[in-house]
Amino acid sequence: MPEPPPRATAARAGRFVAQSLLALVPVLAWDASRLDLPLERWFGNAHGFALMHAWWLEQVLHADARNLAWVFMAILMLAIWRPPRWLAALPRGDRAGLVVGILLAALVMQGLKHLSHTSCPWDLAEFGGRAHYVPHWLWGVPDGGAGHCFPAGHASTAFSFLAGWFWLRAAAPRVARIWLATSLVLGLALGGVQMVRGAHYLSHVLWAGWFCWVAGGVFWLAVQALKPGLGRESTPGGQQGIAMNAFDQTLFLWLNLGAAASSWLIDGAQAASQKLPHWMVAAFVTVGLAGRADWRRQAWRALAAMVLALLAVALLKQGFNHPRPIMLGLGTQWLDHRMSSGFPSAHSAAAMALALSAMRAPMRWPARLLILAAGLAVGWSRPALGLHFPSDVLAGWGVAALCVFAVERASSLATLWPGRLRG
Repeated sequence: MPEPPPRATAARAGRFVAQSLLALVPVLAWDASRLDLPLERWFGNAHGFALMHAWWLEQVLHADARNLAWVFMAILMLAIWRPPRWLAALPRGDRAGLVVGILLAALVMQGLKHLSHTSCPWDLAEFGGRAHYVPHWLWGVPDGGAGHCFPAGHASTAFSFLAGWFWLRAAAPRVARIWLATSLVLGLALGGVQMVRGAHYLSHVLWAGWFCWVAGGVFWLAVQALKPGLGRESTPGGQQGIAMNAFDQTLFLWLNLGAAASSWLIDGAQAASQKLPHWMVAAFVTVGLAGRADWRRQAWRALAAMVLALLAVALLKQGFNHPRPIMLGLGTQWLDHRMSSGFPSAHSAAAMALALSAMRAPMRWPARLLILAAGLAVGWSRPALGLHFPSDVLAGWGVAALCVFAVERASSLATLWPGRLRG
């Protein structure tokens, strides 16, 4: 599929903004109606919500539906390399972008829930809880309940898939229309399930759909702005990549160790790039097996974040044809490396995921700073040795931060609400 020219991408961005603003109108209208609480009173009373633990709602349409969504996500991940017929029209990079967009929308939802002080309807005193009603748009105002209920997480199980529409609409318009309609219908249906159970207000569901739409669209537009077609530059061997930003190139040449660099500095960079990540993994595994109880838990979270970061980087590399410096004839490369896309940097992502996660462990600040310095050293070594541009490293660090947050969020949910299904 040919890359869209800049004007076409700008026009799509304009349409996306217009569509997003139009979709925002009914969401704001419902908020203004103040009917959230009256609607929930249809399903609950002072004794709680009668259908809160109904098997077909709690197990089938909540837990099982969420598990089914993860199964479908696994199928989409495999489809990056072996696409079914209905996805075959998409280039591999766009199939990877589709998957990353869905995951990013889901991650944005979890981030918003983590920041929100809004509690669920079943937490309100009038439904047998202890919280008092505070509208979700009073951001940061606690209501005396557990919080972390806005937007609707379970509805976003389906709404996150709205991100796929942006990738499908040009190459497979019929599939895109079916995809869009299915995501909307299922999102509203799953949101309705949680409303009946007392887990969410309708506004939580509507905002979940809007946030997922915006997250998926913004990510798609960002990728279009970075794609090789928007300023291609020929490279040795006939490959093509993104024309380098002048600042990125200048910063790379400043960080790169030239022929006149000291041998000890080159050896140090090589050790930071080749050995330090392995030492970090070995240290975390050792702590995970034999450290203090609280350190052991954080060590395994750090290793989980590292694995997640490496998977995310592998997916992103499928969607970006970003050349390494040597492919553009820039700088000096001190280690052999295959001529592949360099965006984002996997080494930087893995090391920083370990470092950022370790900083949450109960240890003294000098130890935390030492671990952070190790993560930074790995990132520095990549452009120093001519293997990556600084933008590759920064993107790797960004992926690491998101993955650490995702793992910490999942861990906190498992700790805070054992046995309680919240959407």
